[in-house]
Amino acid sequence: MNIIHFLKPKSEVAYIIDDFTVRQTLEKMHVHRYSAIPILSQKGEYLGTITEGDILWFIKDYAFLNLKKAEDFPVISIPRKIDNRPVYITAHVEELYRLSLDQNFIPVLDDRSMFIGIVTRKDLLTFFQEKPTTKEETPYDSILSRRSIRKWSNFPVEKDLIKKIMIAGLAAPTAHNRQPIHIVSIADSALSNQLLDNNEYGKKIKDAPQSFAVFGDINIENDTFLLNNDASATIENMLLAIHALGLGGVWVGAANSEWRHLVEEKLKAPANMKLFGMIAYGYPNEKKSPHLLLDSDKIHINGWNRKK
Repeated sequence: MNIIHFLKPKSEVAYIIDDFTVRQTLEKMHVHRYSAIPILSQKGEYLGTITEGDILWFIKDYAFLNLKKAEDFPVISIPRKIDNRPVYITAHVEELYRLSLDQNFIPVLDDRSMFIGIVTRKDLLTFFQEKPTTKEETPYDSILSRRSIRKWSNFPVEKDLIKKIMIAGLAAPTAHNRQPIHIVSIADSALSNQLLDNNEYGKKIKDAPQSFAVFGDINIENDTFLLNNDASATIENMLLAIHALGLGGVWVGAANSEWRHLVEEKLKAPANMKLFGMIAYGYPNEKKSPHLLLDSDKIHINGWNRKK
């Protein structure tokens, strides 16, 4: 099922522009009877969501505010408690359903990250009530559709999703089931970007909101080859979980020993912990097509086929 089935197009949605005043916003919400309304940039990009609660807290802090004075305050200056998470038009219906548990509408973006409309919780609930079963992406499909993402929105990832990703990582196989892997979640975007910026490949990643660092305990597994295998399996599990949860991530290798030691020092890792890689991740701000055409010459049956 495609998102277009549920989409209420931009032309039918009330929204405000980032240069609107508080008064203009209140009047528009009143006319359309909205309790929350999307904020767009002049270009049409989705910036966030302003709610009645946000405005009420603002009025409380500015007790002297009246309608005339409200014309002097840009709505974009009001602190927002939480922004509705957007999705791309190519997202799966299951992702809409998950987001609808916490927000009454989901902003939808095209492949240029431009706002094109919304999907409401009411329309989703009506659909699932009438048609409770939908075709989900299989685990195999999810493997093929996972791609490395290097651009993200500035929305923070929820703590419950972070925990799920780390659990998925620790569920990966390890040699002799020794389980030597440790994972550090780095939710501080400034620290995350400081570490990545010192990596040759990390420099290409723009504004990663969050990251993970994957370590191996050399006391538990003293075979570096096996420990590298264990860490690699962990990182791949985490990347698949990130994709399955509607996020996007990219693997950052730790081959450079100088950078590896820097990360270990900054994260205050014990002497027995060796860094094997990092993952930069967040809510994606780009969309890539699934892997479809793979090199069949790299597949061999019962050994290498000799070419005549």
